[in-house]
Amino acid sequence: MTSCLVFFNGPSVTQFYALPRRLTEIGCNFIQQHRPMDHVCCFDHQMKSKITLTPPTLYHCRNGHRGQGWGEVTWSSHETIQNSGMMAIRLAINLKFQRIWVLGCDWGMTTQSVYDHLYHKDPLLPQAPGRKKYTNGSLRQMDEWMEKRGVSVVTDHKAPFRKPVISVATFLKQYENP
Repeated sequence: MTSCLVFFNGPSVTQFYALPRRLTEIGCNFIQQHRPMDHVCCFDHQMKSKITLTPPTLYHCRNGHRGQGWGEVTWSSHETIQNSGMMAIRLAINLKFQRIWVLGCDWGMTTQSVYDHLYHKDPLLPQAPGRKKYTNGSLRQMDEWMEKRGVSVVTDHKAPFRKPVISVATFLKQYENP
């Protein structure tokens, strides 16, 4: 079974920065400030100019924004893809990975990103009550991928998904002994 890692930008992702490299890795936006990647996805075209392209990494944006070193990730119109993390999962599916471990997806735990300071957000401002990092549509999309596409979200926190997540300890055992 071909496997890969997808790095979201939630604060819990930092515990995986020193993970030994064994698989293809796909990350979001500024991940290369902390770890080299095989692929980097950027959903918001305004952020592309802030990301330094570093070969041999391949860079991907959403439909209609390719060029100048950026390829694009394609998906069907019935899929709800609303951020770089989800686009990174779609890329992994497009690349035919059968097992996709998602690290740093802190949906339901926090709306913060390890790169908030680069998104021109003030990390010291309190989060708005009820604000979420996901929509009902993106949550349904993740549940579908978890059920049908080999996606496993790795977290030790309560997650909003209908499908089960795997703990960090379980992931590390599986990762160390494939």
